[in-house]
Amino acid sequence: MSLPGLNPTLASVALATLMRQWLEAMGTLPESQTSNQATDRLILAVLLLAQENADLVRGTCREELDQCLMVARSGSWAVYDEIPWLVLQGYLTTGKAASTIISRVEGMLGHDSSGAREWFHYVAWMIRSELDLSIVRPMLLQNLADKLGAVELSAGLLAALHPEKNVLDEAADIFHPPEGFLSQYQSRVEQVRDQQWNFYALTFWLADNLCRKLIWDAVKSTDVRVLPPSTNT
Repeated sequence: MSLPGLNPTLASVALATLMRQWLEAMGTLPESQTSNQATDRLILAVLLLAQENADLVRGTCREELDQCLMVARSGSWAVYDEIPWLVLQGYLTTGKAASTIISRVEGMLGHDSSGAREWFHYVAWMIRSELDLSIVRPMLLQNLADKLGAVELSAGLLAALHPEKNVLDEAADIFHPPEGFLSQYQSRVEQVRDQQWNFYALTFWLADNLCRKLIWDAVKSTDVRVLPPSTNT
């Protein structure tokens, strides 16, 4: 789902709308819960909109960002929850995510916790053009070797980062997995190849489409015209 006719006003209003929706949704969660599927999807939609339209939203939504950071930092997983908002902070401040924050996202792709690892695969997908392939490729390949959870997501993210699949196949062939995991690595790579790498990216494309719907709904909820008025007489 493409978003036609975006302009700075429309993009910033839609972004602010999504951020306020996240704040409102967070306010309805039980004290023992730090997020749910709806709040996670709103964060991903915020990142997608900002990443694709950084030049349009730069310098906007600072008040909303401060509020989102405050809420993210108030929970028990603050060290993780703040990262997507710090990525956004870069887009809003300079038009580009800070390299130090991108490095934190990249590092989370190999986290010991399968839950954290899974979440940051989705975050990474939304900002995948920012990732350093030399860093994330060996990390994702190692996930195929020695991790139990989010293995399919690692395969899908690898597929997205390698438009030319022969390059990915070559990288997978020459990768040396940790000692004791060679057999499992070879078996998983063979399974992925049998199914095709791109098959494992379908989960991300589904999330991407759902996020674009959220963005489009935010656009439609504004009083700003989606397309500029015609100049024809």
